[in-house]
Amino acid sequence: MKGTTRTSAQAIVERAAERVHKAMETWNAADLNTVAGSQELLENAVLDIQQASLSLGENPEQDPVALRAQMSALKREVARMTRLVDACSGFQRGLAARLGAPGVIYDASGTARGLQG
Repeated sequence: MKGTTRTSAQAIVERAAERVHKAMETWNAADLNTVAGSQELLENAVLDIQQASLSLGENPEQDPVALRAQMSALKREVARMTRLVDACSGFQRGLAARLGAPGVIYDASGTARGLQG
């Protein structure tokens, strides 16, 4: 049973990594539908990580060492995705300023909430 739970947690983390990778692959800042699709993938990856954490918490005698490499790789992918989104947001803000147009204000979930003038 112990090995089964660890494998399950590893599978959950692997699924999260696949979702983050797919979000990176499909990201297109010029298409709000693909941005929304990427956001959904990332939100589901967060849920996967929470599920993996619960799985590990339910079986504390489980050795999470096998997950460390996966989690490190996932952390690097998330950092890459963050830099990509930040760069796109910065470009949009800079372009708006350059053109004298109002910028867009985003909330913590990444949803556009209004124009900044």
